[in-house]
Formats: sequence, structure tokens, C-alpha cells
Amino acid sequence: MDVVTDPRCLLHDVPLGFPEQPSRLISILAGLRAGGRAVHEPGAHPDARPLVERVHSAAYVERFRAAVERGDGLFDSADNPLVASTWDAACGAVDATLHAADAALAGRAAFAAVLEVFARSGRAWIVATVRSDFFAACQAIEPLRRLRAGRGQIDLLP
Repeated sequence: MDVVTDPRCLLHDVPLGFPEQPSRLISILAGLRAGGRAVHEPGAHPDARPLVERVHSAAYVERFRAAVERGDGLFDSADNPLVASTWDAACGAVDATLHAADAALAGRAAFAAVLEVFARSGRAWIVATVRSDFFAACQAIEPLRRLRAGRGQIDLLP
């Protein structure tokens, strides 16, 4: 299993009370390492900006960057705190996510394995929906197949 992160994610040190704390990521990575997982930090992803702009408009991305640069405390809602390092942390999260997606597309079940670790920890419930046209591909991913076993799946029929 590939575990992918970026050290810039640890820079998002927002006020207490928000769940995105560096200590949370440090604990998760420590648990994965203690379980024998290697943690990779591949760095910048070459296609990050154009791929982000397939999800968010260029204007939105620029507005977010500018809000961080100005020193705004929040972005669009009270659930989105900003600190001086938020832009760098967000870029690190995007890069790590894209590298993990590349690994999954290459046949390495990076994200699915992380879901399994969380689900088996007893500290998280994983609720996921899968489109019917993607269901067969998910069957080929061993961690997802294991999570479905037993009471791990509820089929909702039309």
C-alpha cells in the first residue's frame, strides 16, 4: 500500500477547535508507520494547477490564494480558517492527493488501504457510495473487497 503525504500539510496550524490540526496528521502517520506502512513524500505534482482548475475555477483558486496572502482569518465560512501557511498546506494536500490517485490508477490501492486503516481503527466509520458503473472496478481493489465483507455493505436498490 502506498501512503502519500506532503510535509506542507503540517503547516496548516489553525486555532484549536478546528479538526485540521498538524497533531492529527502526525498521529495518523505515526499509526501507519507503526503498522509497517512506508510513508512517501513525492513533492509537487506536475499537473496540480490544471487539475485543480478542473474542479475549481481559476477565479476561485486565485480568490483563495489572495485571501491567504491578505491575512484573512476565514475563507467563505467559519468552517474554513486561514493562517499564513494555508495556501502552502493546501498545495501540499493537492499534490499528495494527486500522487495517491496516480498510484491507484497504476493499480496500487493507496486510498482504499487508508480507508481500511481508518475503518478498522474503531475511531471512524466510513460511509461511501459508488456509482453502478464504477462498482465492478471497485471489486478489483482488495482493501475495498475486505471492507465489504460481512456487515460492511448495504445495497440500496432502485
